[in-house]
Amino acid sequence: MSSPDLLSAPQPAPLTIAAFGEAALTMEAPGDIDLRTQQRIWALAMQAERWDGVLETGLGMANLLVIFDPDRREPDELSNALQAAWRSLEPLALAGRVWEFPVVYGGERGRDLAIVAAHAGVGLEDAARLHAARDYVIFAPSVTPGFGYLYGVDPALVLPRKKTPIMLKEPGTISIGGVQATIGMTPGPSGWYALGYTTRFHHPFDPFRDPPLEVAVGDRIRFVIEDVLPC
Repeated sequence: MSSPDLLSAPQPAPLTIAAFGEAALTMEAPGDIDLRTQQRIWALAMQAERWDGVLETGLGMANLLVIFDPDRREPDELSNALQAAWRSLEPLALAGRVWEFPVVYGGERGRDLAIVAAHAGVGLEDAARLHAARDYVIFAPSVTPGFGYLYGVDPALVLPRKKTPIMLKEPGTISIGGVQATIGMTPGPSGWYALGYTTRFHHPFDPFRDPPLEVAVGDRIRFVIEDVLPC
């Protein structure tokens, strides 16, 4: 018999699921991005990967891509199975490792620190302290090999992404966009705000290593202030 607590527990709002081509589904979690929601996404990915006909899953920030074999699973049936699992699963708390990265804030490579500081109504050093005061959790792999998308930006520093992207050329750039943060591994255009760079930069992706990524989903990242430069 179910306990009264389980019977009275509120059901989570349903996922938003859509077709992504003929052999994949994308799903968005309801509500705001937070750790508990992402832990449920982790649990759903782990569960779905064990299902017959599911070939691969791809983690995102409060979203998930499920690639399946259309000869073995019907999209509507798979969508219903995902919704049912979402209603019943428990959040997956990953006990990841802790990594520390020394950071030089501001300067040419952290030219957006002044913008973020002005938005928060603080000076450059206080903005750096706000950024470095929190632990960040790797929620999902990034679109380029090597690092991941971090959750944990102080609400005072949250800004909408830039309307016009800029080129971030230097690997190791520390940047934030909305509630997310990352360490850039490869050059490319970005609508995020560059706050500085880490002096500990190395290449954490090695295709000949098992696993190829040094950091993992669920790991925690701490930024340590090495210096704050004018910008």
